[in-house]
Amino acid sequence: MMMVDTRLTSGNGTSSSMSSGSAFKDTKKVQYRRVLSDIASKLNAEDIKTMRFICKAVDGLSKRDLELEDPLDFFQKLEDRGVMSDDDTSFFRELLDMVHRPDCMALLDGYERSRSATEGAVRARDYLGQRVSTDAVCEDFRNLNVHVGMPGPHKIRGPIQQPIEVSFGEDLSEAFEIVVEELGRDWRQLARRLQLTETEIDFITENHMRDLREQSMQCLVVWKKKMRTRATKAALIEALKRCKMMYISDRLEGLQVR
Repeated sequence: MMMVDTRLTSGNGTSSSMSSGSAFKDTKKVQYRRVLSDIASKLNAEDIKTMRFICKAVDGLSKRDLELEDPLDFFQKLEDRGVMSDDDTSFFRELLDMVHRPDCMALLDGYERSRSATEGAVRARDYLGQRVSTDAVCEDFRNLNVHVGMPGPHKIRGPIQQPIEVSFGEDLSEAFEIVVEELGRDWRQLARRLQLTETEIDFITENHMRDLREQSMQCLVVWKKKMRTRATKAALIEALKRCKMMYISDRLEGLQVR
């Protein structure tokens, strides 16, 4: 366990505040590395392959970087390029979202909540001039750390007892079968209307070459995972109508979903 100097100085408490802030930064880095390690242990080879494909657009990554199979090595390269850090995890969160890993996103969200709450506590204590030991500030951060279990609805366990429900909304499996049966080569047009990115479309094409049906199905699956509760039969019908695919939308109109 990392030992932190808890000695306070006399006077206006400035030295104590500086020590507290510095110790928090050190503890934050430790927690950041820990959550990266936890996430890396959960990712599979297909997740990493997808991440590498998406990150082809990141400036400065070499071909060798994009062939790294160890998640932590790859994360380090992304940090070296300045697209993720312990202070800014937005790009990393988008990557996890695009590979559809809500369990890993929840771990990252737990780190973010912990960091934000403790940064607020440090600022408040400095503002109020409270002479609080460095250990107390860092302990706040450690205590806010959360762990998320899989499978099923994700519950945060620890000092913060707040459930995170991962719901994917309506059961559209029957609707998807109807769409896939009729869609054919027009699936890319529908994918764009459903707000899939060109990167996602390219990845689906590359991963399921010469299998038009599977490309169509994966288009719908990716859309549902991205939109979650917003992925409804009504939204799908509207997208089909905008693509002038009236025959398919008419078939879905009378379909009952759960």
